Amino acid sequence: MRSIYLKMFLVVMAMLGISLPSMAAVVNYSISGGPNSLITGTLGANSFTNATWRVSAFGDNSNIRSFTIQDGDVNSTYLVPIRVLPDTDPVTLEIFDGTSVYTATLIANPGFQYVVVAADFINDPKGGPYQGAGILHWNLGGNLEYGAGLTAGGSLGGTEGLYDSLTNLGSYVGGVTFFFDDEDIDFISTSAGNLVVARSGDLQGGVWQAGVPEPSSMAIFAVGALGMAYRARRKRHLA
Repeated sequence: MRSIYLKMFLVVMAMLGISLPSMAAVVNYSISGGPNSLITGTLGANSFTNATWRVSAFGDNSNIRSFTIQDGDVNSTYLVPIRVLPDTDPVTLEIFDGTSVYTATLIANPGFQYVVVAADFINDPKGGPYQGAGILHWNLGGNLEYGAGLTAGGSLGGTEGLYDSLTNLGSYVGGVTFFFDDEDIDFISTSAGNLVVARSGDLQGGVWQAGVPEPSSMAIFAVGALGMAYRARRKRHLA
């Protein structure tokens, strides 16, 4: 699975002349495992078996950094365009084990951070073109340790369009998911204790969701307030 992790890799709302770019850019991104992408392991003192999962984080998609990395595949070398939201908020992990739901915040190691990432493997000679998106533990240099994400398109199946998902809101289903199960990592630090994953199923059937901007309700409120102000002003003119 190590090779998969190493490979992974505005909303500007204007209404009636009022622009809210800094607020409307904050979006909730998440990756979920489908019914065939189940995990078994422990989270702190809690154990789970064949559970589904979701990893989510808020990110400001008005601040996207672009990278071009060189894939270090044993059999081929090619360039991979990558988009990153460097100011990703703390990442939330949810594990759904029957009627039990375990929730924790993921804790970054020193020098690393959790980032929302989209990548375009358009030049991959072995399975491309395909794309990927996810929430990864990365220092924005050459070191990527682990993460949760989805790759889709090409020989992987599923829906393409993931590379643009940091700016275009929407949901992408299918492809192949991965979930913090690198054999080189013993555990993941969380607010609920260490996460240890023993098995990750066949990793098929994931969902990547770039959700509704967080302050959408504020925008609706602003439009409503403007409408009420217009009505009040119109009544005064008619009086």
